[in-house]
Amino acid sequence: MTRALLITGGRLLDPEGDDLHRPPPADLLVEEGQIAATGAEATRRGRDAERLDARGLLVTPGFVNAHSHSHDTMLRGCFEGLPLDAWGALAFPSAWPRRPDSEVHLRTRLHAAECLMHGITTVQDMVTLQGADRAQAEAVIDAHRGIGLRTLLGWQLGDRAMADTLPFARDALPAGILAALPGDADPIPGMRLVEDLLGIVNGPLLRSVIAPSAPQRCSSPLLEWAAALSRARNLPVCTHLYETRAQAVLARQHGHEADGFSLLTRLDRHGLLNERLVIAHGVWIAPEEIARLGDAGGHLAHNPAANLKLLNGAAPVRRYAQSGVNICLGCDNSSAGDAQSLFSAMRHAALYWSMQAGSPEEAAIAAFRAATLGGAKALGLQGMVGGLRPGYRADLALFDLSDPAWMPLNSAVRQLVHAEPARSLRHVLVEGRLALRNGRPIGFDPAALAAEAEAAQDGIARELAALRQQRAPLMDALTRLEVRSRAHPLAFDRLALDDGGLR
Repeated sequence: MTRALLITGGRLLDPEGDDLHRPPPADLLVEEGQIAATGAEATRRGRDAERLDARGLLVTPGFVNAHSHSHDTMLRGCFEGLPLDAWGALAFPSAWPRRPDSEVHLRTRLHAAECLMHGITTVQDMVTLQGADRAQAEAVIDAHRGIGLRTLLGWQLGDRAMADTLPFARDALPAGILAALPGDADPIPGMRLVEDLLGIVNGPLLRSVIAPSAPQRCSSPLLEWAAALSRARNLPVCTHLYETRAQAVLARQHGHEADGFSLLTRLDRHGLLNERLVIAHGVWIAPEEIARLGDAGGHLAHNPAANLKLLNGAAPVRRYAQSGVNICLGCDNSSAGDAQSLFSAMRHAALYWSMQAGSPEEAAIAAFRAATLGGAKALGLQGMVGGLRPGYRADLALFDLSDPAWMPLNSAVRQLVHAEPARSLRHVLVEGRLALRNGRPIGFDPAALAAEAEAAQDGIARELAALRQQRAPLMDALTRLEVRSRAHPLAFDRLALDDGGLR
């Protein structure tokens, strides 16, 4: 039995609390990895507990990064100004030769370490393996265990030919480029690996989600398998939906009649439109589809920084909220959003909210709740993480209020969302155990991790330079497809931040 911990004198910023602007100081008692009591009861019950002095600190729930990908962490900072398909032609694992298991282990540790050092205690990592490669999967699992976050792993699967996932591709791409694109794949090895790993990715800090890549990238058998497995194991399904304008155009083309020219209907037809569905991005989605997602109890993993970086525009978050869709936040790829930072995500999300809402005073609170309670609900952890009430696991982040970002303290929630760059993060607890103390990780050496990354960088940079040269014709062709997609008429515009008069 671990000794109880009494966190004394901190200001508790509870997303379910009444005062999110100037929360009063109060004690918080941790027993067996769980919040046991707060306030006077915590003080009374914690007389013999170990103590952590939190006077002058703000205590928040650890953040929930509800959508991310660790597989391209080594490519951080390599791309700018590229739309998704052109970026993916250089960044997706399918573009590269098989990576050494040691590199997979390193990139996953870097990803998880950055999350921890930004106060993220729960991360959903949607990993693309290079084939049904168990050795790579085990490297990912071991790396996450080593950093010690609460991790929900999803092995991203897709099996349809690339040309069938891009609008106009069959007609517009040169024959040589079409022939070089990946074709249909056999989904069975990947499905069997996922099933086999469910027993391993199952524990207090390591859980599973099902991760079909996107409805346009998955065959009907693959989507039906995902729905059946989710239903049988009560697991969330994390997928991408309407990330780009091109995907909305694709849905309206010949070949999608059976689904009413709707990618959401395709998910519904295969049994995936329900309370376990988490869609990432959801930018170029029609209003009636948002309403259907809300009616089904589904969730939006909003990735505002990556949506801008990949030139996709603004998800209509206010409309999602009005339709009853639960909103959570994600950081997406490290070579797209560039940072596993929910501070960035919260700020962008709040700014989007203010642009789309008639009462912008709600924006910071909405973003904070999305980064905590919203992520927990989406990932099947409701009542377990994301809050500061008794019964929640003790996943906590503590901030030093003497930092200039907090001075003067007018609104803890607004300053957290709009002013805090993680500089003042002092401590992080996962399951009641300190993972970050006085700004320094306990379970790993950041300098040693940085040295490993630098040692690998030169070789990866050379491979990327060669890949850019090799794929230049494909990049040009994909850019032309993007231009054509942007000219295709749609009934709504997600490049406009204001979602059309919701006020």
